[in-house]
Amino acid sequence: MSCLTSSSRCCASFLKIVKPNHRVLSSLPFRFLCLRRSSSSAVKFSGIGARKWLNTLQSIPPPGQAIGSVRHYSGYDTSDDLIEIPDDLREDLIEYARKIAPQHASLVEWSETVLSQESLPVRQRREFNRALHFLGEVVDLLEKYDQAHAHIVELTEMLTEPDLAAIARKEIVECKNAIHETTNELAAQLFPREEIEDRGCVLEVRSGIGGGEATLFAQELFTMYENFVKSKGGSFQITSLSYSSEGGYKEATALIAGRDIFGAIRFESGVHRVQRVPKTETSGRRHTSTAAVCILPEPTEVDVAVEQRDLRVETFKASGAGGQHVNTTESGVRITHIPTGIAIRSEVSRTQKANRELAMKLLLAKMYDIESTKVAKDGLDQRKSIIGKLDYSEKVRTFYFIGDQVMDHRFDLKVPGLGSIMNNAAETGAFFNKVKAAAKVKGMRNAVAGGAVPDYITSFKPKNTSKDDT
Repeated sequence: MSCLTSSSRCCASFLKIVKPNHRVLSSLPFRFLCLRRSSSSAVKFSGIGARKWLNTLQSIPPPGQAIGSVRHYSGYDTSDDLIEIPDDLREDLIEYARKIAPQHASLVEWSETVLSQESLPVRQRREFNRALHFLGEVVDLLEKYDQAHAHIVELTEMLTEPDLAAIARKEIVECKNAIHETTNELAAQLFPREEIEDRGCVLEVRSGIGGGEATLFAQELFTMYENFVKSKGGSFQITSLSYSSEGGYKEATALIAGRDIFGAIRFESGVHRVQRVPKTETSGRRHTSTAAVCILPEPTEVDVAVEQRDLRVETFKASGAGGQHVNTTESGVRITHIPTGIAIRSEVSRTQKANRELAMKLLLAKMYDIESTKVAKDGLDQRKSIIGKLDYSEKVRTFYFIGDQVMDHRFDLKVPGLGSIMNNAAETGAFFNKVKAAAKVKGMRNAVAGGAVPDYITSFKPKNTSKDDT
């Protein structure tokens, strides 16, 4: 597929911003041809995804407005992935990068073989370009890191010269700051955002130990996630609600869609514990209750396939208040996946067709969660470990209302201001970012300690790459 644009804004943006960056151009899944370079410049694009990318380019702000990073237009924006790397991890991270960097030369060598395969699926082609891009950035950043260190050595020798000492000290500070920033950027390229983070997801919250107080806590958690998603401009579609006599939620499920929302809340899965004095408590005793949160990414069609013969579909009269379709027609749908026993129920929509579609989305998400572990039984047990016993010992997070703080036990992370975190969407997002950063640092430590090459780098080697092959 090809397309042609003569938009002055599009051409100017392309020629001035994207064209000078060879890394970006090498990662694009299509070709371009600059027909003219003037006020009426035209650029011809051809290849898969060309028109979609062109539409993105044409939305670049006019001159004078912020245009962001070049990587944004190549689909590899890492600006949101930059985190502060702990000092004790920096040297190990550099050594890890030096072990990974040679893989870039291998990918370049394989690129002609890989990209020339007409049968190569578009998704794999895109993932190969992605790996090639990030490793190229790693090579460049290591070079920048080494140059800064070499410059510091030269500047240190100048400290003995009175006329140059002041200038040398200033430049040494600048070089150290550059090394600090380069290491942060290097971490973002070594451990980039996963494509799955931009997908929709399924949120499931269930009350656990604590009776009515647990259902109230589950409702507060569910509302916190809803407010956060909507504040980010995302979609929050409630698919099922089960109330308790106290007005809380025994169980609540929602479909969530929006850019980077799953990436923000993906580490919320687990048992959440709350310690507080309930409003209904007259003697002032502190109660401990739990609720389980399960976040499942919404799969694409190629991620999971479910045979129709493995499904049992049942209809029932939906419960709830009002409407001619409630309590009178069988608009509610229950879909059971027979091999695993997973049953999904949906009755929030007025029509059976809509409820069936919602139930199927939820089922596919849970099936994807199982298949991503590669063994169905292990995947089902993993989900049951989150939603199952809901014991105090299984907690991943505790909300201390008396101390006005939240503690994530997985990362030993304590954050004050519990009330703001639960009731202010901006503070909720800031807390999620801290959890995400802590999880990323923990993942980096594990990767550096193990020394393994990331899967997104090693999964593209062609089957026939030796010189003897014909």
